[in-house]
Amino acid sequence: MNDQPILGSITSISSQQLVFTDHFGYELIAKRQANDTLSFYDDADEKNYLFVLTE
Repeated sequence: MNDQPILGSITSISSQQLVFTDHFGYELIAKRQANDTLSFYDDADEKNYLFVLTE
């Protein structure tokens, strides 16, 4: 936040999903959608971001 590190911890991890919870209680959720697709959900901004990996 504001170009400063955010304190938090990984609160859940599996082969399909990783959840990072910051010290405010907001979550960043990285989820594998398909072999070439990854989604990120930012709980603080209530936004989803989709990344498609290409060569």
